Amino acid sequence: MAVYRAIVVLFGAVPATVLGSLSAGVTFGGLRALASSELSGGVFIVWGALGLAGVAGLWLAAIEGPYARGAALLIVCGLIADAVLIGLTIRG
Repeated sequence: MAVYRAIVVLFGAVPATVLGSLSAGVTFGGLRALASSELSGGVFIVWGALGLAGVAGLWLAAIEGPYARGAALLIVCGLIADAVLIGLTIRG
């Protein structure tokens, strides 16, 4: 079990924390856009919140183990945010 947690932290939660900093920046940028009356800021807030939820889910899974309730739902939120990022990268 300790090996499982170490693998999840090493390959899941730690890299996700880097993406979490990106998500925090996107959320902050969305808040600033909304403050300047740009409606597109709402999209960025939602996107950043999904990314932050994914990071929380990965850390929850790393701390609580594979049977953490709610971790899967939070991880799916993060995957949705990543899918948008990958889609935007592919489309250019």
